[in-house]
Amino acid sequence: MAFKSLIFSVCMLVTYGSVSGNAGEAITKLNFETKIIRSPQVWVLEFMSPKCGTCKELKPVFEFVAGKMKQHISFGTVNIDDPDAMQLAKNLGVMEEGIPNIKMFRMSDGKPTAVWTGWDVPSAKEIEHLIQKGLLSSDKDESGMYLKTKRETNSEF
Repeated sequence: MAFKSLIFSVCMLVTYGSVSGNAGEAITKLNFETKIIRSPQVWVLEFMSPKCGTCKELKPVFEFVAGKMKQHISFGTVNIDDPDAMQLAKNLGVMEEGIPNIKMFRMSDGKPTAVWTGWDVPSAKEIEHLIQKGLLSSDKDESGMYLKTKRETNSEF
């Protein structure tokens, strides 16, 4: 799996000239409200664990998209091994959905407008497509990506 990540990074470097090494800020329950809920910006968060093989495969793809789109959208990472981040992940339903998990927030209500979760690592184009559709639509995506505009939860952040 690490080999796939290395190959992907080399391909991105050769194709585009650079690979972003940063997927944005670390987000936890402690800074979620100030960074995400109170922000007028669109945020895309990757929920992951450094121990998760699929998360390791997703990392260079997510970093590439973050580097490409960072002028317009804010990106962050939620490491669920951190106890404060684990609580946030539970509140947002990530623990039931599984990791890796990508959620997009475009409104200041703290509810995701687009969600991707799964074992197959999406391509950079698939993540970009998810973000674009999440900005414009509230429908389920027939390609396997999954979009939501409303999430019922009784949890407090």
